[in-house]
Amino acid sequence: MRTLIIKTGGHTDEHEGEVTLEFMQGVVGGTFERYQDPEDGRDLHFWVNEDGIALGLTTNLVASIAAGTQLRGDVLVTGMNRMGTDIAGLPDEYFREIAYLKLLIMEGHLPSLDDLPAEMKGGESS
Repeated sequence: MRTLIIKTGGHTDEHEGEVTLEFMQGVVGGTFERYQDPEDGRDLHFWVNEDGIALGLTTNLVASIAAGTQLRGDVLVTGMNRMGTDIAGLPDEYFREIAYLKLLIMEGHLPSLDDLPAEMKGGESS
């Protein structure tokens, strides 16, 4: 199964293989929770550290734009089976969408992390 890790600095890593509880906790740095845009017709699930705000994790700009809400820390993006009971891989078009988002940020067409107010950045400013 092919999933995606989006790091806070914008770097992405594709993961090919089983997605275990331990793997998910390792990606997000602890216990996790799932976010899915309820109005989005795509089958994308964003797994984040459930204590990201309390820990002052940095806003993940690429993942936040993709999800349509502010997400903090490293994010694991997966699909889900039709019954919603098992994690599934991502379609190819999603990998292209993330690459395009990164390009738009790099070229200044979308805000960069530097453009965010201090309270949204997290880290030492929280």
